Amino acid sequence: MSGLLLLILFLNFALSIGLSYLLYPKVLKDKNQSILFVLRFLSFFLIGILLINPEIDRTTYEIEKPKLFIAVDNSESINELANTDQIRQFLDESESDKDLNTKYDINYLKFDQDVSILDSLSFSAQSSNIATSIDFWNNQNEDNAAFVLLTDGNQTFGEDFSYKQIQNKNNFYNLVAGDTTTYKDFKIDLVNINAYAFLNNKFPVEVFTSYTGKTETIKSVKIISNNRVLAEKSITLKPESSSKINFLLNANSLGPKTYSIELEALSGEKNIQNNTQNISIEVIDSRSKVLMLADILHPDLGTIQKSISNNKQIQVDLKKSSDNIDLSNYNLVIFYQPQAVSKEIFELVQKQNLNYFLIGGTKTDYDFLNRMNLGFKKQITNSTEDYFGELNPDFSPFQVQNLNFEDFPPLVDIFGETYISKSHQVLLEKNVNGVEVESPLWLFMQDSDQKSAFLFGENLWKWRSKSYLLNSDFQEFDDFILKTIQYLSQDFKQERLVVEAKSFYKTGEINTIEAEFFDENFKIDPRAEINLELKNIDTEEIIENQLVFNNQSYISQLNNLSPGSYEYKVSVKGESLTKSSKFEVLEFSPELQFVNAYYEKLSKITNSGQNFLLSNYKNLIQTLNSNSLKQKQKSIKKTESLIDFEWLIILLALTLGIEWFYRKYKGLI
Repeated sequence: MSGLLLLILFLNFALSIGLSYLLYPKVLKDKNQSILFVLRFLSFFLIGILLINPEIDRTTYEIEKPKLFIAVDNSESINELANTDQIRQFLDESESDKDLNTKYDINYLKFDQDVSILDSLSFSAQSSNIATSIDFWNNQNEDNAAFVLLTDGNQTFGEDFSYKQIQNKNNFYNLVAGDTTTYKDFKIDLVNINAYAFLNNKFPVEVFTSYTGKTETIKSVKIISNNRVLAEKSITLKPESSSKINFLLNANSLGPKTYSIELEALSGEKNIQNNTQNISIEVIDSRSKVLMLADILHPDLGTIQKSISNNKQIQVDLKKSSDNIDLSNYNLVIFYQPQAVSKEIFELVQKQNLNYFLIGGTKTDYDFLNRMNLGFKKQITNSTEDYFGELNPDFSPFQVQNLNFEDFPPLVDIFGETYISKSHQVLLEKNVNGVEVESPLWLFMQDSDQKSAFLFGENLWKWRSKSYLLNSDFQEFDDFILKTIQYLSQDFKQERLVVEAKSFYKTGEINTIEAEFFDENFKIDPRAEINLELKNIDTEEIIENQLVFNNQSYISQLNNLSPGSYEYKVSVKGESLTKSSKFEVLEFSPELQFVNAYYEKLSKITNSGQNFLLSNYKNLIQTLNSNSLKQKQKSIKKTESLIDFEWLIILLALTLGIEWFYRKYKGLI
């Protein structure tokens, strides 16, 4: 208690006596006043105490034990490789060991993808992240603590734990669960396959395998679908080696396709679950139809047709304006040197926001085009000019390889300035006899839902011939034209509901369906209620869920789905917007791909002598009991009030009440 507080309490005492004396000056002569004086003094003094509220600092001491964290791997590989009864036995003994519990404050944890408090162990998690348990230990920032990591060292999720920096490494221990013996094994490490394949095309499959063994052997790798072997190759396995096997499969029918990759098992192989892996791909028909409209004959028409026809996914129809044309069948219209007779088709293209490619030249009716409001105006003269092309390095709509356009023959067009009135990207600049002209030779425009391109010059056939002379084939030029056609033929219509889903998912992985929803101004709308309906095609079970808005999109987890084929429908409440499709859930557990514990990798993250096998867990308990961690005395300083307000108020009310009744009884009121 400070001297100032003692002084204030003394002044309160003196003031209470003084005030009481003023009220009862005959305190020494009159017995009644003496009693009333004492009661009033107590009332004044208690009121002063309430106002002062005196406090004192109090220090208490307690013994703090060092903390011991025991983190147990709860993944499926533990159940496959280790003795889970022995793990539970270790936990029971650590909980009942008197010396260990006297020395430590023990905290039990479990981990798979994340670390959590240990309530129960199932050893059924389909992924494990050992790095996250190390992060947990590092975040404790405890000098007087120890950490035991019970795991098999096999990790299927997160960053590689062997590269983690461990804080307070001297108090970090590994308890390795599982057989550390190395067995011979032939397994699939990785499969590379595209998500989509085009109908009637071949698609590649890359299979990466590894072999753990001491003798050379020959084994087969098969790809099977619907119990039929589609492809098979034999490979020679050399001791401790890895291999890459390439397959080409045919995409013969539309829709999602599931395949099984199977490795021939070794003689006496312990784990054959990693010899099989399911894959899936969706076969789509993405053929684009291109209408090339020309009312004149020119070698360029055959050149363009040959360049495009190398891709089987693009079909080109050459027609005149007078032919019967249904534009709904086409993704792109190429107008070659258009005339006024094509006005009606031009107007339909503009009305339907169909993408188009306009190629001009000496026979082009520019007077007609100037009236069509296409985004450019061409000055019309009676002379022609040769224009060389020069690639614009800042062109960004798609990647373009420089074909050395400056070495190509010039294209011919009507002489005159070209004035551009809309936003555009220039692919080729005009160059006349080495002098750059401000007017573009080849440009692209893009509105909100329509793409267009304009090439002001004919004689592309000369460019293709020159490309052949330079490269001994037409490939580079044809690829250049094809990229242009592919870019322009892609649909660009913006939709308010966009759903992103894979054609197949694997069990044991983080699987989601995502959706973006836009309001009528095409701004992300976070207020919508978006529902997901899943139907298992095999069992006809229906699962309903609601997508949750996260950042810029709506997300739904698919982690608990059983293997099989599913149909899904995503809908927006209050809107006539839906998206539906199918996907496959393939059975796969990355945790079951291992044959032994990864003792060597675990030993790299700890000091020598701090790695223990599960079978020797008693040695770990002894080591923990004998290490240098000690209990610490911890002082706790608290500021406490000297008074209890409730009792003080009751006492004040009592003194005032007794004084009033006494005065009443004596007739002093």
